[in-house]
Amino acid sequence: MAENLRYTDSSETKNLKSHVWCPDNKKENCEKFGPLYSWTAAMNIDKEFSTKAIGGGFGNVRGICPQGWHLPSKQEWIELEKYIDLINRSEGVATSLKDAESWNAHDSIEASINRFGFAAMAAGRRNSDNEEFQPTGKFAYFWTSTEVDEGTAGGAAFLHNDDKLSPSGFYYKDHGMSVRCVLSTYSTNVKFDTTDDYKPWEPSFKYGSLEIEGVKHKTIKIDSQVWMAENVNVDKGDNHCFNDSKEYCEKYGRLYDWKTASEICPDGWHLPTVEDFEILTKNTPGIDLLSIDGWTKSNGTNRWGFNALPAGAYESSFFDSKYTAYFWTADKSSENTAEHIILRYYSTEAEFASQATNTFESVRCVKD
Repeated sequence: MAENLRYTDSSETKNLKSHVWCPDNKKENCEKFGPLYSWTAAMNIDKEFSTKAIGGGFGNVRGICPQGWHLPSKQEWIELEKYIDLINRSEGVATSLKDAESWNAHDSIEASINRFGFAAMAAGRRNSDNEEFQPTGKFAYFWTSTEVDEGTAGGAAFLHNDDKLSPSGFYYKDHGMSVRCVLSTYSTNVKFDTTDDYKPWEPSFKYGSLEIEGVKHKTIKIDSQVWMAENVNVDKGDNHCFNDSKEYCEKYGRLYDWKTASEICPDGWHLPTVEDFEILTKNTPGIDLLSIDGWTKSNGTNRWGFNALPAGAYESSFFDSKYTAYFWTADKSSENTAEHIILRYYSTEAEFASQATNTFESVRCVKD
């Protein structure tokens, strides 16, 4: 689930009665964050198990989740943490998974970006000992189906001052915490939108700005590199708008021959080398670099904010607009050729090849 469970029907599900609370005890927060549940309410079992162990091992527990879904185990939270840590480059797991609006800022960590659409919200917690609420904006706690002992059960935690996810905590069963459900099997009647006009969740990017010849361009930090997040669009040197259309230039940028490309980046920036592009694309599927729109066939996820647009190219005639993105590199391969990188809608990997320097292609600059 990409948001917190909001099920509260205690007449249908009796174990919810008196064991569901709104964050900060404010009704409007139930709509914003979803309710907080005791562990027995989340498991849909009698309240006597708040101080009594169920005992024994068990498989997927539906609890109050919809049919075909289940309350995640501690191991499933651990697997989520490991997977995100594997694919999110050097970013903190919590930074990748927290939503971008509900968390209080903290000087010691990067702002959350919700890179994978998980949107962990800072719903706080209801404490069982004093019936007080940990405030929203600073904490998020999620129940697991894993029992620890008579009085405690497993939970996962996010904190406002930490960029890590803690998937293996244990908490009093009478605490009020959030619930996410996990799909049990893909044979259930769950449908995912795969239509051509579907746009995936886009992270909350923190863009910078670079001015070239008086024209501002967005920039994005990706690990140790800072890239332009859109194609250069400056009328300088030898260049073309695709099909000589200024409307194309406004969205896709201009196309430049290699000589102009090698001179157009401002001080402190440079035309990327093959090595620069290799660092960008290492262990990153090509689809994660493509923009979420503008492609004729299938769009990308733009997971890293690079926003590669299919501007096509020009060599005696225009070709491949809305199908392919070509970017010049600074590396010449012969007197009349230079290396370029190719991103296609149907390929999971970036391609490197030589191209005649009098071809016109897109340009990105990378910070020195």
